[in-house]
Amino acid sequence: PPRRHDPPPLSASASDPMLSAISVRQRDQVLLQNPWVAGQQQLVLSFGFGIGCGSTMLDSAGQTSFALHLQNALRVAGAAEPVPLIDDTLMAVIGGENKAVWFAGVPASNFAKAWYHRLGMASNVKTNRKLTGIEPTDLSRTYCYVAEADFSGLPLIDDANPLPIVLQAITSAFASDQLVGANLTALGTQLAGLPEYLVDKLRLHARLESALADVMSDEHGAAQGKKGRKKGKASNTPAGQADLKARRDALYRMLVAELMFACEREVPDQSEPFHTGAGTLKVDRKDLPRCTPAERAMIEDAGRALKEYMEKIQTTTYRIL
Repeated sequence: PPRRHDPPPLSASASDPMLSAISVRQRDQVLLQNPWVAGQQQLVLSFGFGIGCGSTMLDSAGQTSFALHLQNALRVAGAAEPVPLIDDTLMAVIGGENKAVWFAGVPASNFAKAWYHRLGMASNVKTNRKLTGIEPTDLSRTYCYVAEADFSGLPLIDDANPLPIVLQAITSAFASDQLVGANLTALGTQLAGLPEYLVDKLRLHARLESALADVMSDEHGAAQGKKGRKKGKASNTPAGQADLKARRDALYRMLVAELMFACEREVPDQSEPFHTGAGTLKVDRKDLPRCTPAERAMIEDAGRALKEYMEKIQTTTYRIL
């Protein structure tokens, strides 16, 4: 039979290139629409697009990392509400060993430090470390098997007939993998609205505007410094894109300052010193004042708002299958 991209056999009298192209298209459509290949098409859609491409968009603006870091800080402070999508799904597939989200594991204190490490800040706050992205192979064992053909973790060398081991591993992976059929691009898109939702629910608009002014001032100062070094070379970033980035940076900066630092003062384990972020300066945690009633109410409201937002994300909105 002809190969996938071979032109169909034509007689000498039917050598018109347009006719040949139409015939190729019809042959390909018949192949792709054949019900016998429906499973393969679903496999490509689910894993190639849903997980393979989706893994790059799931945390493209730090949105998934922010949700995980905030829920963890609230949990340690005793202000978190149960959020199955975070607690049971995302934490299960993006555990503490994932360096793209948790640079040094899931923190039990010093939440802001862990967050800024996620953004690439080194421990001395004067340099940046190289960021690593979320890889699909980190999220899904099934993806490793069916998309990467990576069976390196299976004991195949010692068995004379490894095929049953491979088939059993694939079957087990499909049965247990929570991401089979997930569209991570859609999930990441919906998570991106969480910071703005928190601002509205907690009435932090004035704090956000102040943080945005600080970010714009910092960026203006940095641009002036670069301008002097590069003799006026203009930025290639479109104005609208720059504004969106500045607002996102301000959102994270303000929410981390308001919520994660408040959670820091509610950490039950007093043995770990508090890292101020100013170089290696540490403060005895016992010297940190506990939250005021108003601050405690705010982080509890944040826990409820986070739960409300995540519950609005219906499973059907981020699943392909």
